[in-house]
Amino acid sequence: MRWGRQLLHGISDSAALDAELLLAHALNINRQALLLGMRDFIAPEIFAAFIERRMQDEPIAYIIGRQAFWDFEVRVTPDTLIPRADSEVLVEIAQQIFAHHAPKNIIDLGTGSGILAIAAKRLFPGSDVQAMDQSVAAVEIAAQNAADICGQGSIDFHILNWRDGGWMSALRPPYDLILCNPPYVELDAKLDKMVVDYEPASALFSGADGMDDYKILMAAVKFLLADNGICLFEIGHEQGDKIKKLADFHGLKCDVKPDYARRDRVAIVQKS
Repeated sequence: MRWGRQLLHGISDSAALDAELLLAHALNINRQALLLGMRDFIAPEIFAAFIERRMQDEPIAYIIGRQAFWDFEVRVTPDTLIPRADSEVLVEIAQQIFAHHAPKNIIDLGTGSGILAIAAKRLFPGSDVQAMDQSVAAVEIAAQNAADICGQGSIDFHILNWRDGGWMSALRPPYDLILCNPPYVELDAKLDKMVVDYEPASALFSGADGMDDYKILMAAVKFLLADNGICLFEIGHEQGDKIKKLADFHGLKCDVKPDYARRDRVAIVQKS
């Protein structure tokens, strides 16, 4: 493992952790087991291939095929965005808002690997949870994650694109809780190489100002949201004011909450 750590030094800010995760994956054990019995393990040949992939800036999550989120772990592929801790703020806010009364009807718009829908089902097991994504491959991954974590058929998945006319006709509103982490990155934004080269562009970029998808979705919220319902959007840290103005244009109320780094991250949208 020292060899792998040395090769990754200067390439990754977490070279030691990367090497540990890749070796554990090569040995088909978890990292804790690796660290407890490190002297007893010999690195298999595939470990070198994993290190080579990481040296090409491929994200660890895609190499090992899994990523932790909230209190569970999901499968991920290059067809799905890699879950990030920022998105956990949506789950925390939903948990706080519905601490005393569970939402009956929930939807996750743009589900990707299914993390928000799965988190919602774990928080509110008696609720009807639906999720949609335009990517067939992403929905297949999300459905498998949901089956593994929450049980087969626990979440109802739809293959839909909100850029297509009539997409809402396949849904079952009104929703007490809408969760959405849409594409919100500006087309000319400077992102890390491992994001640009490996993660799906369709899940990242949304026009020149990063607002194209919000403009579609905010208009849809008026029709999808229950009268006392809540919509939680993940937003870029400089998009708070734009989101508030967009919500106001559609006659909706909007409050913006920060992430763990105290940057704008979640827009809480309600009917006026």
